[in-house]
Amino acid sequence: MTPMLTLPQLLKHQGRRIRRRKLRPTRPSRAAEAAYRADLLDLVAQMHAAVLAEVMPVLRAEPALTRDAPADGGGSFGLSFVEAVERSLSAASRRFGGIDQWAARVAAAAAGRVDKQATGTIASSVKSAFGLDIGPMLAMSDVRSAISLAKVTNVQLIKSVHSTYFDKIGNAVLSGVTQGRRASDLAEDIQKITGVTESRAKFIARDQTAKMNSAITKARHQELGLTEYTWQTAGDERVRDTHAEHDGKVFRWDDPPADTGHPGEDYNCRCVAIPYVKIDDE
Repeated sequence: MTPMLTLPQLLKHQGRRIRRRKLRPTRPSRAAEAAYRADLLDLVAQMHAAVLAEVMPVLRAEPALTRDAPADGGGSFGLSFVEAVERSLSAASRRFGGIDQWAARVAAAAAGRVDKQATGTIASSVKSAFGLDIGPMLAMSDVRSAISLAKVTNVQLIKSVHSTYFDKIGNAVLSGVTQGRRASDLAEDIQKITGVTESRAKFIARDQTAKMNSAITKARHQELGLTEYTWQTAGDERVRDTHAEHDGKVFRWDDPPADTGHPGEDYNCRCVAIPYVKIDDE
């Protein structure tokens, strides 16, 4: 396939004057983040429902399965009860036998939404600044490596939401059972673990949307020959000092700041890259 012309080459070839050097930054899509968050929260809700359906009935049946009742009233659970609890935990987890395929679909959808939004923003910005429609050119370009890496990373994160949740539930329930804790107390533990997992799911959606946006923006800029960008922070009190130090400075995509990486690459980073257009012989 014939390599496509870079944006500076197109501008130079068509003799267009560059009146505005800086293009609009490609910000993380709130819609893409919301869709990803909804998918992950749906997974958490289904896992919680599975635990309630499979595990809680066994815990509530504890009087029928209790063996030995010490005078202090603490209770001592027999092997049959522990085995029943373990089987119920396994049954809850088995409801998600297709987690690999589900994670792959969700990760692919998330990356696709981010790419669509980022690519659209770049094309719109170039058309607004220079009157060039590069949409068809971007549609034929290849940023599959950036998208593929995003998919692989997010599949592993999604699967970790599943595995970590059931590991924590299993540890809490079995530990509680051996300590003779009541089913109502264990239900509260399960709810707390679910709440923590929901918070982690929201963080993953927010953080990974920013990271995917950064990676795809970098790939799109580089294929367009946009080698430099100006760092821009969110401009509020939540901006970290290391990021604030970069605000307004020009960096190259092939030479990221050592302490932070490019905008959006650091955890929970809300900074963006403002692309800078430069003709080669200037």
